[in-house]
Amino acid sequence: MKIFYINLDVGSGIEYVGNIFLNWLKNIDGIELTMHTSQDCSVEFIDFIKKAEPDLIISNESYPRTRVGINEYLKLNPSTKLLFLSHSWQEIMVRDRLSGEFNEFISRCNRIFCLNVMPQYAKDKLKFVDNFCHPISHEIFNITTSWKDRPYKFLYFGNIIPIKLSRSFISEISKTNIQLDCYGNRWKKHIRDIDMQEYNKAFDECPNIRYKGKISRDGVSSLLNQYKYFVLPHDGAEPFNISLLEAIFCGTIPLIVNDTNSKTFDPGWLDWADGFYYSCNSAEDLIKNMILIEKDDPNLEDESVDISTRASKKFDYNRLKDAFKDYINSCRSVKLPSNDIKCVMGREQFIKSRVGPCGAIRNDSIYPIGTRADFDDFRSRAISVAKNFTAGFSYDGESDTYSVEQYAAIEGENLEFRGQGESLFLLTLKNDKWQFYKDGRLQFEVTNPSELEKKFISGEQNVYIS
Repeated sequence: MKIFYINLDVGSGIEYVGNIFLNWLKNIDGIELTMHTSQDCSVEFIDFIKKAEPDLIISNESYPRTRVGINEYLKLNPSTKLLFLSHSWQEIMVRDRLSGEFNEFISRCNRIFCLNVMPQYAKDKLKFVDNFCHPISHEIFNITTSWKDRPYKFLYFGNIIPIKLSRSFISEISKTNIQLDCYGNRWKKHIRDIDMQEYNKAFDECPNIRYKGKISRDGVSSLLNQYKYFVLPHDGAEPFNISLLEAIFCGTIPLIVNDTNSKTFDPGWLDWADGFYYSCNSAEDLIKNMILIEKDDPNLEDESVDISTRASKKFDYNRLKDAFKDYINSCRSVKLPSNDIKCVMGREQFIKSRVGPCGAIRNDSIYPIGTRADFDDFRSRAISVAKNFTAGFSYDGESDTYSVEQYAAIEGENLEFRGQGESLFLLTLKNDKWQFYKDGRLQFEVTNPSELEKKFISGEQNVYIS
């Protein structure tokens, strides 16, 4: 299987997370990986996709320069699948107000992994999106130095820009005797409407801020374990902060500005971290809290261990890793052999996400069709079945199906028995028999795949086998 992986060299947490997915991809057997990192214009970009001829495109975040090319390629190659690694559910929520090319890009996604933990109200609306957190491993980020034994108090780690280390905080801390150590990248260019030259001047002239330079990713966990508090004077302008999750894992207690009264930014950007930090509404309040901490020097050893322990259970790195690998494996296309066909599968892909027989949102339908590799017969039957669905299931027939294909069955694949009100059967091969499982229980097995036709039509597969 050919995979075209887009992980642009944007030099931020997005690229860092993209490299984690890259390492996962490198450990999956049987794929031919083409990596794209350069920020080319869209005209040049589509040429790279055409040359790769991928079976699957994976886009780590999306940008206008990549979306246009992806959309154009998929128009001509609808059998190619698209997996979107989205770093912002907020962006998907307001997609109707964004550009047409972004809406088209979303509609062409076969799967979306959202990485910044949607709250419940977003999950209710974005049922076609799989909800995860950013892949930060607790095996790497954890407590190695007890909180009370850490030599330093206040740390800021991340890009040194106004949306994370606010201008108002710099102004307020300069009026105190508190010291804050800052690690991260400095930016010279303008960000939105902010004059970075003026911002950097204020940062450099603040006597209470000690800029400690950049630090390699390998040293971040050790660095966080030297400090008791992770300070995030945030103004709510971005949807996630990877450094915050790393600090929580390391038991470095977060002190955060999050203005719940803001009319400019949605304070819900921090909902994912509820119960893992202390917060206040303004930079002034944060400074007051830091002054009290400096004076009282409270022992928060128990709180440090508690947030790290709870976070390791809630933000499960392996759940995302396993889901990603499972999806990659499910996309493998196996060409039909010339003889000795054990089981032929059929797959439809829909122009838009559809409500399946069990109410689940699906972008495709995969099911066994027997031993005969007859494309025209399968296509006409698939369209016929689609037209028999009620309006409530949102299937419109031929106009709704943009590709159909047949291929040899892949062991371990999840299937949908279309029209029978059942879905997600797991296909396995044992002792020359095809076995089909649901919820871990054997549903039926066949020796000859031609028996599948009868079971598919009659609904006999709904009987448990003891």
